[in-house]
Amino acid sequence: MEKEKPTSTNPQSSIIHQDSNLQLPVKLKFKEYTQLGEFFYQTHVTFTSVADITLITQPLIQIGLSYFTFDRTYLDGTHLRLTNAGKWIESYYRSDLYKAAIFEKDPRLFCSGYVLWSWLSREPIYSEASRHDIDHGLTIIEKHESYSDFFHFGTTCNHYISPDELIQKIDFLYRFVAYFKQKARPIIIEAENTRIKLIVPNKQKIELDAHNLPFNQQENLVDLYKKTDITRFYLGEKFANAYLTRREMDILWLLKDGNKPIEIATQIGISNRTLETHIKNIKLKLGCGTLFELGFVLGTLGLKNIYPFKVQLVSESDYAEEK
Repeated sequence: MEKEKPTSTNPQSSIIHQDSNLQLPVKLKFKEYTQLGEFFYQTHVTFTSVADITLITQPLIQIGLSYFTFDRTYLDGTHLRLTNAGKWIESYYRSDLYKAAIFEKDPRLFCSGYVLWSWLSREPIYSEASRHDIDHGLTIIEKHESYSDFFHFGTTCNHYISPDELIQKIDFLYRFVAYFKQKARPIIIEAENTRIKLIVPNKQKIELDAHNLPFNQQENLVDLYKKTDITRFYLGEKFANAYLTRREMDILWLLKDGNKPIEIATQIGISNRTLETHIKNIKLKLGCGTLFELGFVLGTLGLKNIYPFKVQLVSESDYAEEK
């Protein structure tokens, strides 16, 4: 393949940056890589920084994680990417997998929190990643005004870590994110100055549920809950980015209706001990120490802070028909 030099179809590309002191718009210029030839794979910071990123990510090894990639996606469609798995990212670009990736979409579609990979479709991204010995992970999302950051963590295929184990490590991972942004700051700045801009099909939209993000404003909580294809309920920043499983929502809903624990166990066909375990997990996720506190929190739950988690891609034509 013929070598290609870094080019920019728009040499005056810029973002608007608010100076914290003057509050005036300042234009920051950067180069755009719009063609990914051999020159790109040999010289771009995404690949030349792999050794440095590998060194920075050494703390992850102590909790059994070996894979890390940092993505920043801007509103103008550009992105930067830093990783400790250069061969995988090279394959990701060469195979045009970015065209099918959830996290390449409009950053405005996301909210801060975390997403377990087991919640998402395995094809084609994660099945292909497994060919590079990457699996069993999660992604932390940080939404900002002009971009969204994605921190992807994973392990090897043979080193299985359950979703519950990953969630138990989430505090460590958030601390690592802060550490990474500080240690990798010079590399991030270099990557910001040589952003990548690729064409991602815009005939698809991400949806979390049936119509709009994060839910259809026209329906009430009962209608939302009765959608049997929803398996995860994300509670947003107000509840420390916790999520509840379908079973936990079953129990929560019955508690909200005033049922006693012993009645709930009978209704859903589980033992009292199993129910106690579920309630304990719910209280932990919602930051409650007692059933009284849980009852107070239940009164505050509503559509504004319950996000049904079911990711699907639909064409714009289908989207228009639904509207």
